[in-house]
Amino acid sequence: MTRDESIKLASELSKKYQNNEQIRAQITDYEARIERPIEFDIKHYTVFDFFKKYLAASFIVTFVLSIPTFMFCAVCEFLYKSGNTEYANSHINGMLFLVGVFALIHLIGGFVARKKTKANNDATDYALRANIRLKQSLKKDVMELEELLFKSQEDLEKYNDMIPSGLRDSSSMNRLKAVLLASKAEDFADGISYLQGGRHA
Repeated sequence: MTRDESIKLASELSKKYQNNEQIRAQITDYEARIERPIEFDIKHYTVFDFFKKYLAASFIVTFVLSIPTFMFCAVCEFLYKSGNTEYANSHINGMLFLVGVFALIHLIGGFVARKKTKANNDATDYALRANIRLKQSLKKDVMELEELLFKSQEDLEKYNDMIPSGLRDSSSMNRLKAVLLASKAEDFADGISYLQGGRHA
């Protein structure tokens, strides 16, 4: 094998080994991503998680409104006892008002809470499904990459007799090419011997 042929072979092998290294790195990265735990909140919410603030608000608002309402009822009761019959049912109206406010807050809170619960749970389920699909896709990609790597390694095995195991990488082939270009070795085998001798190009 001439020096030029050796340089060409070293260049080709450098590319092949580099391709192998990139495939291995990609497989390692994909496998790490497959094993990586889910990094987002997977909590499923209940209606009460969003409704409880409306429940608290209903008691607070009803309590605050009850003070002027009871004062109004007391005045109406006094007027009724003074002979004004038009105020006969004022205390009932006052209680109905408070119950209505209490119920209205509950209705609004229940409606909003159900919508928020569905929206949040749907978003969580979608994220989980997307994560599962991604991992399935990565597993398929890993299988394809492993097949490519196997074929590439099979192709490189025919050079194993020429290249010691410690030099079967792109960096070593680049060094070998540099040795040949600098005329520090006559051919491929001589270049391998040069590298094994511990001298650097």
